[in-house]
Amino acid sequence: MRLSEDVGVSLLTWSEALARDAQTWTNHLAAMGGNTLMHDEGENLWLGTAGAFSSNDMVNSWGAEKKQFRQGIFPNVSKTGDWNDVGHYTQMIWGATTQVGCAKTTTGGNDILVCRYSPPGNFEGQPVF
Repeated sequence: MRLSEDVGVSLLTWSEALARDAQTWTNHLAAMGGNTLMHDEGENLWLGTAGAFSSNDMVNSWGAEKKQFRQGIFPNVSKTGDWNDVGHYTQMIWGATTQVGCAKTTTGGNDILVCRYSPPGNFEGQPVF
């Protein structure tokens, strides 16, 4: 999925440092039981039945939020009126974001995927791109 190219922003580069941070966070979430997601800015989280979805499926679920996206100033960027309906997608295409790193872990019958982005996006009052 080349979402960034669809909107004319640069492709993200892989960051081993962000991937390590993401792995640390997935491990923490797993230690807490793996059924509650907590996150910080600049991060996308996915939780689902272990083994039922590929990593591509997980990321593509965030990309599918594109259908609810409308260009604008964050948080007024969703056709539904709720930015949470497009927040994963907007982080993926945020114009100022240049790097991504992801990690996945399995615990308690669930897979957890964490992707961290730098610089983070989804800042109120700023355009997505």
